[in-house]
Amino acid sequence: MSRIEFLTNTRRIALLNPLSMDMLMTVIEPLMTSVIRQADLILINKSDIASPKQIEQSRLTAEDTNPAPGVMVISAKDDLEPRDCESNCEGRFKSALVRRI
Repeated sequence: MSRIEFLTNTRRIALLNPLSMDMLMTVIEPLMTSVIRQADLILINKSDIASPKQIEQSRLTAEDTNPAPGVMVISAKDDLEPRDCESNCEGRFKSALVRRI
């Protein structure tokens, strides 16, 4: 399956912030679990400022909750300009596809 086909078939994306993952899982765990379980793709954002431990903990939480979808680590500041999101699907997730776990 090509990148375009994969992204075209992706309906629900969970965007996780490793900097606040512990707090969110403590405060609103049922909602976070529901969002992760329903996701076709899980993006862990802020890889440029999160520690490797925070990213790994978010990845493990995501995979334990929903092992089926892909988990990708991204930084939104890498190749994600608003015009890309409006104009084409491939540009939308360029950095996410490069840094797949």
